[in-house]
Parts: sequence; structure tokens; C-alpha cells
Amino acid sequence: MTTQERLDFEREHLTQRLAEPELLKEAIPITTHYGSGSEHIELAVPLGKLRRGGHVVAPDKDQGKKIVRLLAKHPGFPKPRVIKSSYYSSSWEVVWGDPPPFDDRATDGTSETIMRGIHFGYTDEAIAKFVVPQRGFTKKRRIALELIARLGCSLRTRQAYPPDAR
Repeated sequence: MTTQERLDFEREHLTQRLAEPELLKEAIPITTHYGSGSEHIELAVPLGKLRRGGHVVAPDKDQGKKIVRLLAKHPGFPKPRVIKSSYYSSSWEVVWGDPPPFDDRATDGTSETIMRGIHFGYTDEAIAKFVVPQRGFTKKRRIALELIARLGCSLRTRQAYPPDAR
């Protein structure tokens, strides 16, 4: 897949999932390089009204620091920082915005996954599809949507960064 095809795929993927797809207009392509010579590209999406934080994966701390310097030059990426990833065992993450409303290392599954999806500004349906990947409107998906609505109500009304910090 070419770099442009990968970016197009990433943009389409996020367009279908973000509650505020217009944020993609300000997204920044991030390219990282792995020891095997492979290249990975993804979009760093800025904060919005519903999107409280963001992240991209970096294969090592040095590349993470370069990404931080790049994001710090753009609005919508407050407090970019490099952290050791708790999701990607051998990688680092560059995160920006509010810290997630939970400790990544203490996740039990569904409710933390839902809170993470809300934090990153995904739609309720996108979160439900991730939590319950089966097709159709199943009982599990209905329950997941109800949980998303309960958790989302409080998380989406939390105080965000001031508008001038975006």
C-alpha cells in the first residue's frame, strides 16, 4: 500500500468513527520507521468539543520525541508528551490533551474501552461496534450502547482544555 493509499484508508477509517469528522481537516500525518525497515503512517487528530485527548504509536522514545516537537507547533495538540505504552508492549505513545479518565494499566475490559472511546471522541455506534464486533443490533450491542450513554453523559460534560489551548 502506498503512503497516499494508507493516508486515504486512515482518513476514511476515522471519518466513519469520529463524532467530529471535521477535525480531520487539521489532522497531521505521522510517519514512523521500524528497525525492520518498515514504515507506518497514521493521522494525529486534534482535540475538539468531544475529543478530549489523542495518541499515536511510536516504535521508540526518540521517534516519540520528534513527534512531540512536530505536534507542539500546531494548534489542537496541547501538552504533547511521550509515554511508555501500556497497550502496545514494545512501543511508546505520544499523547496530547486531557489524560484518559482511567489508568490504562488497570483496565478490566468493556467499561474502560468505552471510556477510552469517549475520551478519543468516537461515536457511540463506533464504540459499540468495537466492544461488540458482531453484525446486527444484538442484545449485547444494545447493552453496550446503554452503558456508553451512561458513561458518556458524565465524561462528555467534563471540563475540557480552555478553547485557546486547542
